[in-house]
Order: sequence, then structure tokens, then C-alpha cells
Amino acid sequence: MKEFDNTGSKLCSYQAEIFSCSSSRLDCSSPVFLRRFFHSGFADKLDNYNDYLLSYDIDDCFNELNEEYGKSSYGRKKYPEPVLHWLGYITRYICYTREISSKKLIKTIPLKLFTENYEVYHTQSEEWVIDRIIEVSGSDRDIFNKNAQVKKVLKKIWML
Repeated sequence: MKEFDNTGSKLCSYQAEIFSCSSSRLDCSSPVFLRRFFHSGFADKLDNYNDYLLSYDIDDCFNELNEEYGKSSYGRKKYPEPVLHWLGYITRYICYTREISSKKLIKTIPLKLFTENYEVYHTQSEEWVIDRIIEVSGSDRDIFNKNAQVKKVLKKIWML
């Protein structure tokens, strides 16, 4: 687990701002934006702790997404800005501290678990939220522990 430092805090705040602005600056639905964002090259850059991105304007992110995927007005469901802000922060926190990619996060934990539980989770500590999300999703407690995952793979290999 990576220590949550100043760079992590800035990246979390930056992603939170991008997410909260998405509902007013993009025509597509929030689920479409989120799917595109988490699979984007921009998210890959954030996953690699490129804090130079912090000098980018929020619109630069949206422009990159539009270049990568094209503009879209698909879908109607827009999440409230506070939900998007918190979702941006907590997902970047998980990716940063657990050193996993955005793509792996959404493959592991469905985003709807975050949005459906926003009212309860958004006032809690990040680590508490991670514990509850893992519990609610039915995932293995060691899902974000790289050493434990490697041990499981090696154990399977040795059993063959």
C-alpha cells in the first residue's frame, strides 16, 4: 500500500473536480462519462501519478476524452455534482494508495456500489469506505493486496 501523500491528495482533488464538472460540461450521461474516463488514456496518466496533469485545465481532460472517444450525447442519467465529486476523489484514492489502475478498479468493484451508497459512505474515512465496499461487493479482503494476490497465483501453480 502506498502512503497517501501530497501528490495523492492533489490527484484526488483534481479527479474529483473533473467528475463534478462532467455533469454540466458534457452532454452524455454520467455512466457514459465514467465508463469512458476509467478506460481512457487520461486515467492511465493519472494512474502513473503524473502530477504534471494538475496544470491542465479541467476542459483539457474533456477534450482528450472527446478526441479518444468522440463527442457523445448518449444517455440521460446525470448524477448530482456532490456524488460525482466524492466518486472522483474516492476512486482516485483507491487507485493511488492501492497502486492499481483505474481499469482494474472498475473491473473489481462496480461503480454502482459507490453511487448507491453515497449517503452513508461520503462522510466516512476513505479506509472505512474501502473496507465496506469490499465487504458489500463480496470480494476477497486481499483484493488490493498485491503480495496476497501473488501468493494465491503461486499457490495455484504449485498445486498443479
